Amino acid sequence: MEKNNLKILLIGLFIILFFLVIFLINILTSNSKINISLLFIPIIVLLISFFLIIIKVFNKNSKLNSMSLNNAPQEFENIFSSLYTNCIANLEKIRNKVLINLLIFISSILVVLFIPILIVKLIFMIIGIVSFIFLFLGTLQFNKMYKKSLISNFISLYNSDFSYKPLGNNQIEKTNYINANFNNDSFNSFYVNDIIEGPLNSSTYFHMSDICVKNIEKINANETKTKYIFQGIFAYTTSEKNLHSYIKITKNKLNIFQPKDFINMDNSDFEKYFDIYSNNEMLTMRILTHDVMEMLVDFYKKYNLQFEIVIKDTYIYLTFSTGALFEPKIFFNSLDKKLFYKYYNILNFIINLSTKINELNQDIEL
Repeated sequence: MEKNNLKILLIGLFIILFFLVIFLINILTSNSKINISLLFIPIIVLLISFFLIIIKVFNKNSKLNSMSLNNAPQEFENIFSSLYTNCIANLEKIRNKVLINLLIFISSILVVLFIPILIVKLIFMIIGIVSFIFLFLGTLQFNKMYKKSLISNFISLYNSDFSYKPLGNNQIEKTNYINANFNNDSFNSFYVNDIIEGPLNSSTYFHMSDICVKNIEKINANETKTKYIFQGIFAYTTSEKNLHSYIKITKNKLNIFQPKDFINMDNSDFEKYFDIYSNNEMLTMRILTHDVMEMLVDFYKKYNLQFEIVIKDTYIYLTFSTGALFEPKIFFNSLDKKLFYKYYNILNFIINLSTKINELNQDIEL
């Protein structure tokens, strides 16, 4: 057993033993009948403590280094191995402290609520306050380290020309999102973080971020209604040629009455999943070749991930309904291999699709 795991196990067992001693002292010094509810105290503490201990001891990051994914390319395995070797130790050290303080904080609350001895209540109130402060500060430190160390290194290992910034410019990102015109829903709240950007080649540029778009409606002085418009990945790449047109590839809505800009692609497999809208049918047919449509269908089938694409003028815009991006996990593993493999494949998909479309654009005469 690793040293950090052993430390957590011993602390958990010590807290459980302490509770049992306090419980027995309370019974022996009390002249009244035993309150049956107090019998649940050791059981509750035992369950909570061992739940946290089991999470830590039996779900160790050391198992991840040998964990395999079906058909994962060697490039990803090398990236993951480097992250595991160089970034995980400090993260795990901080996460261990957070879990210990969480365990102490929960235990302190239970003591204050259920143990009737006043001096014990006062002592554990102080312990609870101190552990909560360390829990809060430790969580902030863990989140900062996760992004500064793990995510930043992941991006630089994926492509040394790309840069990563935890925070971005809301106004610039909002302008680009509006320009893409993925939907007509109005919104008044826009938040962006986790910016990844860099050159694809000498003439095209890549940009990706995590955005949250919502509309907050004030119902009365004390109540608001929030509608989430979109939360997930928003990405765009520049195109080498201005098409002076738009093509929207969106999830199949099964419309009975199709709008006038709806394009029939005569591909039954593709049209099971996607609808196409464009103001230039001939251009759409030349860009959405069989290879491109197959690429879109294969990605959707393989990862079952909702995405939409807008090709407009000199940009290729994409959204992926992933929810919040690059958020750390205090419980379970700091370095989730399956999650990072999903990020890796999304990055590959955006770059490969953009490259393919730009290659097709070169042969188009406008």
